[in-house]
Amino acid sequence: MPEESPDDGAIRDVTRRLEAAYQDRCSSEEVSTAVSAAFEHFKDSRIRDFVPVLAERVARAALDGRGGGSAGSRQGRQVGQVGQVRQPDAAVDPAAPAAPA
Repeated sequence: MPEESPDDGAIRDVTRRLEAAYQDRCSSEEVSTAVSAAFEHFKDSRIRDFVPVLAERVARAALDGRGGGSAGSRQGRQVGQVGQVRQPDAAVDPAAPAAPA
């Protein structure tokens, strides 16, 4: 029997949560692929405590961009491919009042 890696339990937990959250928009295989890619992105991180939380955020952003959800935009940042963050084209003034939704 192969030995379980330290991330295996976290990968299963994140995959289960995202499969439930995206069941109407993405297949289980797409969710599993996004979660695996997100954990792979953090594979060399020395501090592992927050990897599951960060990987889940990256996987959600990837699934939202692919599934037509929020397009991965968060607080003036845009998430591109897994783990890549681009700054917006125009400068954002954090002191400016929020635009009406």
